[in-house]
Amino acid sequence: MVTATSADVGQVVAAGQSVLTVARPEVREAVIDVGDEIAGGLREGADFAVALQMDPSIRVAARVREIAPQSDTVTRTRRVRLTLASPPEAFRLDATIVASPVSATADRLIVPASAVLTRDGATYVFVAEGPASAVTASLRPVLVRALYDATAEVTAGLSAGDRVVTAGVHSLTDGQKIRFYEDARS
Repeated sequence: MVTATSADVGQVVAAGQSVLTVARPEVREAVIDVGDEIAGGLREGADFAVALQMDPSIRVAARVREIAPQSDTVTRTRRVRLTLASPPEAFRLDATIVASPVSATADRLIVPASAVLTRDGATYVFVAEGPASAVTASLRPVLVRALYDATAEVTAGLSAGDRVVTAGVHSLTDGQKIRFYEDARS
């Protein structure tokens, strides 16, 4: 299937110049642009669920085939190509889609990068523990999968609902009493 023409009828073209762009109808892909912080966590072969925007009930499974090595300087996004697995005919060329990763997000938590403390090659966070009248900072080892400018992706050592200390982590000690910012203002 011809998707674009790069030359006009009667035009003289140079050797190696593109004249036509073709698409193989038996192989269909979806192309999405994702932010750097998300693309950094994706790997080739990662599973996605893809649905048509006009009819979300039409869904198909997809896998990451390619992730652009660099982000676009204007949009700060990276192009990701997904190979669709046995897509129905409704998935036509230039159809608008919605893609969602099919990975368990419960195995990772995103925390502010300011909460991560590195000592002797290990990574830690301070977690606020105890009753409101006597809150202490407890040093907890964590496994950080990726560290971005403003956030860190923690894959082990924290549970959903843990209260992570984000300010002053370099001057805290394990078991030190702390106050929440709201409490300090009153």
